[in-house]
Amino acid sequence: MATTEAQLGRTRTVNDSGPQAAAVLPAMHVLVLGLSAGVVAQGGYHGPGRLVLVVAVGAAGVLALAGVRLQAAELRSPIVLAAVGLAAWALVRGAASPQRLSGGPLALLLVGVVTVVLVVARLEPRQRDELVRGLTVLGVVVAATGWIGVVWHREPWGLSNDEVWRAASSLTYANAAAAVLVPLLLLSVGRLMARPQDGGLAVATAAMLVGAAATLSRAGAVSLGCGALVLVVLAGPRRVLSAAAAPLLGAAIAGAGMSGSLSLGSAPGRPVAVVAMAVGLCSAAAAIRLHAPAKAWVLAAVLGLGVAALVGVHGQWSSVSAVLAVRVEAGSSPRVHVAEAALNLVGEHPLAGVGPAASPVTWPGANGSVQAMRYLHDEYLEVLLALGAPGLALLLALLAAAAATLRRAHRQMGGNALAAAVSAALAAAAVHAAFDFVWHVPVVPLLLAALLGLVTDRPSARTGPSSGDRPRPSREVE
Repeated sequence: MATTEAQLGRTRTVNDSGPQAAAVLPAMHVLVLGLSAGVVAQGGYHGPGRLVLVVAVGAAGVLALAGVRLQAAELRSPIVLAAVGLAAWALVRGAASPQRLSGGPLALLLVGVVTVVLVVARLEPRQRDELVRGLTVLGVVVAATGWIGVVWHREPWGLSNDEVWRAASSLTYANAAAAVLVPLLLLSVGRLMARPQDGGLAVATAAMLVGAAATLSRAGAVSLGCGALVLVVLAGPRRVLSAAAAPLLGAAIAGAGMSGSLSLGSAPGRPVAVVAMAVGLCSAAAAIRLHAPAKAWVLAAVLGLGVAALVGVHGQWSSVSAVLAVRVEAGSSPRVHVAEAALNLVGEHPLAGVGPAASPVTWPGANGSVQAMRYLHDEYLEVLLALGAPGLALLLALLAAAAATLRRAHRQMGGNALAAAVSAALAAAAVHAAFDFVWHVPVVPLLLAALLGLVTDRPSARTGPSSGDRPRPSREVE
């Protein structure tokens, strides 16, 4: 595998600027710009934003294939075969329904996912590091717009639902914002494990953590916990805690200041939130530079007392507890009812499903009313309902192929922080999908495909270079 610790900033490969690298570099730039435009355009959920993603991913694919030709081994890879199989089944199942083209959007998304994986897999180590930096900046932008939406009560970056203000960012959907921020946050912690005194990276990580918390997404919180557990198992608790201590400190301070802006009755633009954010980010940058981990934890304890005093002085404990209580209880009953109704439909159509363009799922409500929900808050159940058992089997095959790629990367890269961080990010995303319909926001699966591509073998590394593209000896420098 051509990947090195350069992808997380510790070292860099000095000979990765050959003809292949120059040819593929524009594809990486187009991809980053396309993902950024997709995030701004509500995640590509609506037509114009989706068109932007189609054009960007398509252009990146053409540029990448022009630089490094497509090889037969790539077409036979389990990820490509499973994705193509699922796309084909979606088209077939859609063709058998009244809306014959209804399987097209899912098939197009799967083609985009495969294209992004192949594009990123063609990048040289230094280019992959550039891509990671670009994705980190994108995560900070999502976090910042969400934080602004909450603190200034600015719609649609912040949305009031379930009696609280939640960060929705330019994606305009809080759970989608969490689905973007949590994987990028875990990736950023992985970068900090390789660059333990990078103040700018600590600030970015703290900002993304504040943004993720501001979404008040229960699925985001659960997925972050699961992803963090995977990261601890793969990289070791001491290494993870050492990297995460400073961002946690900064996020705690900033989050304490933001807490007063979450309730619907709070005043917009609270100065304490702005001051706390500035102090928190500066504290993260300062704490990451301390050499001894013990000093960082002492500083965290001291400033933690300051956070408690800040929240206590402004009388926010009751406000915070009320917000948390609302989020724990909100929305659970409808999701349970719609899941039960969906399972009943699955029992009636176990093999073929109800089709990709099925009507909203309904269930009887109180006083004889009929309740309806367009999307299930479970992507796995959604696929089972729409495409039946074959669709779910193909989806699980695709996820298994991705897991095999991660396992191979972790084995070949040893204790590399990138493999651990990407594994944690994708594990978190897989958990999140069981609680929300985030795959219906195209930029989310495309972003996850880019993360998977970071640890996928380059074509030349897997099948051998041609006579005109033989790698030169390399060395790594600090």
